[in-house]
Order: sequence, then structure tokens, then C-alpha cells
Amino acid sequence: VRDPEGLLSDIPAVGTILLGVLTGMWLKRPGERTRKASGLLAASICLLVLGKVWNIWFPINKKLWTSSFVLFTAGCTLALLFLCFLFIEIKKWNGAWTYPWRVFGSNAITAYMISELLSGALGNIPMHHAGRTIGLQQYLYWNFFQYVVNPPFGSLVYSLLFVLVCFVPLAVLYSRKIYIKV
Repeated sequence: VRDPEGLLSDIPAVGTILLGVLTGMWLKRPGERTRKASGLLAASICLLVLGKVWNIWFPINKKLWTSSFVLFTAGCTLALLFLCFLFIEIKKWNGAWTYPWRVFGSNAITAYMISELLSGALGNIPMHHAGRTIGLQQYLYWNFFQYVVNPPFGSLVYSLLFVLVCFVPLAVLYSRKIYIKV
């Protein structure tokens, strides 16, 4: 199995994990929700600034999973988490718009496994196109999705439909209150 990021990217990846653990610990602490939201926002701003400053000497690079990438993306993630926390936990805007997130979040590992198995299956089903054999995934894109307005938009449409296909079995599990845990 090929590891495109390499062994040294494991160290910053562990840093990403630890930032997530620290965030979880911060949110589980007793205390006011507004204080927690303020902490998320402050941490987000600090990480974004640190990531951009560190980028001067150590460029943000996902392929290498650089430490500047870790800091900057953690800052972006915390900004989104702050917004969700603000709207859902503080302002109580947890209506129907949160349904897809609840469905995916209740069986996140299952969602990942479904997407990986589906992607692998679509890539390994042989189809014939322009005199050569390709996977069903490429066949669908080349014959249907690349012609939707333009290729990048077709790729977006394909991705959204892929997510929707993965969503269906998760919605069934969610409606039956089945939560698969590891």
C-alpha cells in the first residue's frame, strides 16, 4: 500500500488528533455555553493566525501534512464548529436543517465505510469506453456528469449524488435507531 504523505506526516497527523481531543475535552467541561463558544472562537483565530505566520517559513501543504497545514485547517474547523455550536447549542436553531448532520454523525464510521466500499466497487466494475476498459465510476463521469454545464460542475454534481447515495442507508439506520459503534 502506497503512503503518499510519508512517515514524517504521521507526527503532524497526531497533532491534528490531539487538537480534536483537546476540543472535545473543552466542550465536555462544565461551564456556560457562551464561554465555550468564546473559547472556540478565540482558539480558531489563534490557530488561523499561527498557521498563516508559520506558513512564511514552513508552507501549508496537505500532501506533506505540514504543521502549518495542521494549524490552519484546525483553525478553519474550529471556526465552523464555533458557528454550529452558536446556532445549534446557544440559539437553539436545531430544526430540520440539522437532520442530515444528525444522520451522518450518528453513524460516522458506517458512513465512511459505505463511501469507501461504494467507491471501491464503482472503481472495480469494468466498463468499455472509447475502446478501453475503465471503472464504472469513470464511465459515469465521462458519459454523464462531465457534460453537466462544464466538467468541474459535473464533478460537483457527481460528488453530491455520491453523498446522497451514501445517505440513504444511513437514514434507514437512523430511522430505526440503529447506531453501529466500534
